Amino acid sequence: MNQRVQCEGIIPSVEPISFIVKRAVLDRQSHVQEIDAHTHREMEVYINLTGDISFLAEDRLYPLSRGDVFLARPGEHHHCVYRSDEPHEFFWILFDCERNRELFDFLFVDPSLNFLSPSDGQKTELFALCNTLLRPDLSEEDRFFTFFGLLQLLKLCASNPLRPQHALSEEVARMVTYVEGHLAEPLSVSAIARDLYISRSTVERRFREALGISPLEYIRNRKLHEAAALLVGGASVLDAGLSVGYTDTSHFIRLFRDRYGMTPHQYKKTKEGLP
Repeated sequence: MNQRVQCEGIIPSVEPISFIVKRAVLDRQSHVQEIDAHTHREMEVYINLTGDISFLAEDRLYPLSRGDVFLARPGEHHHCVYRSDEPHEFFWILFDCERNRELFDFLFVDPSLNFLSPSDGQKTELFALCNTLLRPDLSEEDRFFTFFGLLQLLKLCASNPLRPQHALSEEVARMVTYVEGHLAEPLSVSAIARDLYISRSTVERRFREALGISPLEYIRNRKLHEAAALLVGGASVLDAGLSVGYTDTSHFIRLFRDRYGMTPHQYKKTKEGLP
């Protein structure tokens, strides 16, 4: 008896996908801008190789071991938290997902899906795919198929994600939420303590324990990153500073230069014309 198996389907056309892949070794000092709470218009995939780090996404904290994956969707505030001054190594992938949103729906179904812990075999395959993408002699065709192979592996991991055991305590989450809601004000550690009915020393201690930096550093970094985003969006130096609570423009410029190595005006000029 003859048997026949048949399958029919349509492969949809794919719009061009721009992406960046890098492998890097950084430490707390050299990881300046990525350490600040920030967002992307693109999808970010961060794969830890070595180092004692966590990632904060909105108000959730995810410790990363070797091979664990952190995902940040477009518009999602996140930043890297160092647990020590030791360097760490990682793969970093950034890609545009808006023009082909249907291909990446699995990354958007669960808004709390920021953490993936692949099996040992999946981690080995993930490292191999990332290293292949970094090969300078790889053809465009092979790069295309390797990229989609990596996405398929992430989709497989996302279908059965392992939830991390640690997260921000309710107390620290309230502090972070408070900061986000008061960036336009001349915010202080004392104001957080007063309005949340906790002591200043508790605010200081909890921030350092959870995020590895002082609350004042966190506030300053968030304000300056928000100001940088406003500058790129077309705001003047004066308006950018006022929008994040700095009424003294000279003080704002000094803080900005200390953080980014250039004045707000210079930063704005370097970013003109960039998407």
